[in-house]
Amino acid sequence: MNVVAQFIGTQVEDETKASTQVRSGLLNLKEICIRVVSSRFNDFSRLQRLPDDVKDEIFRFLTSDSRNRFDAKAACALLRRDQPVLTLSYCTALRQETLEAISVHCPQVVHLYLHSCVRLSSRGLQTLLDAYAPTLESLDLSRCYDVADALASVALLPNLRRLSLRGTRVTDDVFRKVVTACTKLEELNVARCGLRLSNESLLVAARCCPRLRALDVGSFGRLDDLTISAFVQERQRISLLCVEQCGLLTDKALRSITSMCAALQVLNFSHSAHLTAESIASLSACRQLRVLVMRGSTTADSLDPAIESIVVACPELQMLDLANASVTDRAGLAIAAHCRNLESLALTACAGITGSFLAALASQCLLLSQLKLTSCAGVTAEHVRAFGERLPADSCLRELDLARVSLLTPAALLAVASRASQLVDVAVSDVGSIDDQALLAIVRCLPLLKFFDCQGCHLLTSDALAEARRLNPRLSIFHRPLTR
Repeated sequence: MNVVAQFIGTQVEDETKASTQVRSGLLNLKEICIRVVSSRFNDFSRLQRLPDDVKDEIFRFLTSDSRNRFDAKAACALLRRDQPVLTLSYCTALRQETLEAISVHCPQVVHLYLHSCVRLSSRGLQTLLDAYAPTLESLDLSRCYDVADALASVALLPNLRRLSLRGTRVTDDVFRKVVTACTKLEELNVARCGLRLSNESLLVAARCCPRLRALDVGSFGRLDDLTISAFVQERQRISLLCVEQCGLLTDKALRSITSMCAALQVLNFSHSAHLTAESIASLSACRQLRVLVMRGSTTADSLDPAIESIVVACPELQMLDLANASVTDRAGLAIAAHCRNLESLALTACAGITGSFLAALASQCLLLSQLKLTSCAGVTAEHVRAFGERLPADSCLRELDLARVSLLTPAALLAVASRASQLVDVAVSDVGSIDDQALLAIVRCLPLLKFFDCQGCHLLTSDALAEARRLNPRLSIFHRPLTR
């Protein structure tokens, strides 16, 4: 998986393949789920014969709703004994006896993901940690709110390399014990833990974890220039750093990062209000940069010269998020000219953008899969049409956000749709010109379309929405008429 996918945290699932396998002679997925949930399905051998991707889909379905009566036998039938990755993220239906059965049935788990298991108790976590202590290398406890009593046991995982405590109620003392004991840590996420952790604890992590190369301290309100400078001085080989919404950071912190972290590949300093265009331009020293996110980092001066210097020095950029930044088409032209590996570009609410660079972007950034021009009121229909006409026939574009681009016309949107057949997500909310004819033409052009956001498009009728869903049963349409 490339660095962009790692940062965004998305996975593309081949649902068509899974559905085809279910239809080709095994059991209908819905029927299986109904039987397991209602506890009337006892032939678990039939579950075990299903393809692994289908079993994974059933497992996610059954564990995602606390109303489902999901027992240990069904869990074990859906999980392989030798699987190294156990993903229980968003599961709210797992009871203690089920967790105990899983820990015995799957003894070789190396990567354990419990993201947003909001009903997971300290006892349940302790059961899993006791079972996997010798082997566990990855542990994600993001948004597990009720496991504080078991967090100290994380320090007993000698081979732990990746740890996420994002949004948990970890205390300063427990955190220090963990980073002091888990000296093999390579990736650490303590975003939204800033109210309980001190700056000194971050420096303890820097000193005790010599292999640390990825740190996320987003919304760490106490983080200051002195602490981040001391941290990067200790860990100069860091490759991923997120200091999003760390409001105390200034130019001094950013200059420390750019002068010491030559290996930096991913940087997120969104919503940093105290940075200047000059310090942002210093990012050109990080020549290995792949992902740069600076949403809401407003400056008094134009960022066009800074963006130009960055994209010239960092030609390997794959993801660039400049939402609300003080940039114009000049920056867009520089991006199109130099970022040949660009996959994702976000220019949300950039008031100076008109779109004159879009044609160059389409013809030169051939790997572009995501483009966000949300609320760019100056973008014209002519430039969107030019973008569509210059897209290659095998365009990689999968996500297009033109919400609140008020000058957009159906003809311009169709010019893009006719060339970008891989599109799965399109947003045109609050674009008043989108009508029934345009909607149906888009649905016919885009057979892979899964999400269409047309909220506020008041010309659309219920008949057209129904016909669009009939043409593409997998399509989710978000529509809310304007309130007058």
